[in-house]
Amino acid sequence: MTNLIPFLSPSDAIADAYPMHHDPLLVALSVAIAAFAAFAAFQVAERLRAVDSLPAKIFWQGIGGLAMGGGVWAMHFIAMLALTLPVPVFYDPAVTLFSIVPGILASAVALNVMKRRRPAPLPLALGGLLMGGGIGAMHYSGMAAMRLDGLVRYDPALFVLSIVVAVVLAGAALYTKFLVDARFVARSSILSNGAGAALMGAAIAGMHYTAMMAAYFLPDGAPPAGELALNPVALAVMTGFATVMITALVFAAALLGRHLDTIAQLRRVVAERVKAETEARKFLRAVEQSSAAIVITDPAGVIEYVNPRFTDASGYTLDEVRGKTPRILKSGQTDDAVYAELWTTIMAGREWRGELLNRRKGGELYWDRTLIAPIRGGDGAIANFLAVKEDVTERKAMEQALIEAKEAAEAASRLKTAFLANISYQLRTPLNAVIRFAEMMVGGAMGPLPKAYQEYAARILSGGRQELALIGDLLDLARIEAGKMPFQEEAVSLGQVARDAFMAVEAEAGEKGLALRETCAPDHRLLGDSQHLLRILVNLLSNAVKYTGAGAVTVRSFHERGGLCLAVADTGPGMTAEQARSALEPFSRAEENPADRADAGAGLGLPMVRQLLTLYQGEIEIVSAPGQGTTVILRFPPARTLAPE
Repeated sequence: MTNLIPFLSPSDAIADAYPMHHDPLLVALSVAIAAFAAFAAFQVAERLRAVDSLPAKIFWQGIGGLAMGGGVWAMHFIAMLALTLPVPVFYDPAVTLFSIVPGILASAVALNVMKRRRPAPLPLALGGLLMGGGIGAMHYSGMAAMRLDGLVRYDPALFVLSIVVAVVLAGAALYTKFLVDARFVARSSILSNGAGAALMGAAIAGMHYTAMMAAYFLPDGAPPAGELALNPVALAVMTGFATVMITALVFAAALLGRHLDTIAQLRRVVAERVKAETEARKFLRAVEQSSAAIVITDPAGVIEYVNPRFTDASGYTLDEVRGKTPRILKSGQTDDAVYAELWTTIMAGREWRGELLNRRKGGELYWDRTLIAPIRGGDGAIANFLAVKEDVTERKAMEQALIEAKEAAEAASRLKTAFLANISYQLRTPLNAVIRFAEMMVGGAMGPLPKAYQEYAARILSGGRQELALIGDLLDLARIEAGKMPFQEEAVSLGQVARDAFMAVEAEAGEKGLALRETCAPDHRLLGDSQHLLRILVNLLSNAVKYTGAGAVTVRSFHERGGLCLAVADTGPGMTAEQARSALEPFSRAEENPADRADAGAGLGLPMVRQLLTLYQGEIEIVSAPGQGTTVILRFPPARTLAPE
């Protein structure tokens, strides 16, 4: 440090120091060079922000360091040319050239800070320190290149002040650039770069001239520099050349940056166009391969495009319909009010959905389910209309067939109900007479009958009653299907209904020795028709007693998923799963050979139960297996379940 930067000692006669003078024009030129170099470095920092690859970063960082460091170097030696001393001054070529290195290195590192948009306080302070230190190192290494008849000594306080000036003003320059960038982000970067360059130029010049205030040139009687020393003329040429090179470097970098920006912009434009064309091709392929017919028209409804599916559906090609309107498809069988509503909707900018009966090129009629949507341009006005059309002719035909089938089924059901009602009336009248006469004969109203005739009369009475019940079941089934079954809602106790139903089967159960058991809770009640529920239970108990040879028949109730269930269980022979399913169909019985059983019924009991349950939105389940008895479970929904009183 003492050799590079020799400080004043008490023995130095500062009164004998050579007087110094500066040329104002060269001083001004030196400051301009410094500001210009800083501006160039800030411009390069803009380039650093825009590149991503490591080689590009290294390249631009090197350019920026060379521009800034070279500018500091050129400023120093132009300022030294502005200095006038009473003795000749020369410069050591090697030291003079070496003095440019600290400025370049410090500037290149400081660019890492300048390339950021919002640096943290620590990197900002570090950038100012590096830049200021680089300026100081360049200055004092350049001063070390001086060769003259005398000694150079430095005032320590002013030396420190020169470094402080460089660091503070360099940090201020960096901060100013970032501050202007943040507040005027929408404006040109020239504003922030210019403001930062002005302060950076002040930092470089301020450091130099503060350092020159710290310098004392003292005579020592030594001979001046030798043969290899640079005289002021050579230094001026070198400095001028460096200034020209820096200027050329800046302009070249600017032109290169602009060229790179143009290339990058062109690449972006090309990439965007390629992407747009790719998306357009995807869209076109989707439209061309769409299973729906697509029509695009102008705002007046003139067709501009149709896809192949439109041709398949209508028979018209694109060339045949281009320039025409969709009216070419009109069949004349769609109400004009539909078209008026269609146009009112789409011209208001809304989507329209509906079905149109159109006519193909060949004259055949077909149904189109159509969606028409407006397409707006960049100005918000309607530029086109897009119609997506689906041929629903087959669906419409199926719907019509279903409607006709439903109407036919409803008509057949009405005829069936009317027929059953009429035939039941026609059969009941004579059957009631037969039953009445049989009762009179069995009761001896016409006098005593021989035993054989009494048996005949009893069989007539039993058969008549069975046939009358069958007629009643058939009529009730028809009423339920037609929705004409009487329904009187009331609170019904399941236990009471079970006990009432036992009275209808207790005689037959007693003859077989079967036990009848009821385990319904007193508070298990339903909202329903007591006669319906009684009939349901009587049917189930009759079947259970009929097919159970020994054991018991049990009725119980229980809660399940918020609703009530009623179960009738027997100890009979049981059924297979197939027999259980068959038992729920009309005129089907669970036994394998019903003709073998004298007590076989008509097969309407369980179907009647299932139909009555539909009035309650209830369900029936048969749980059975051969040799394990049968349990029929009736499930009533929560809406029919009454809370305990």
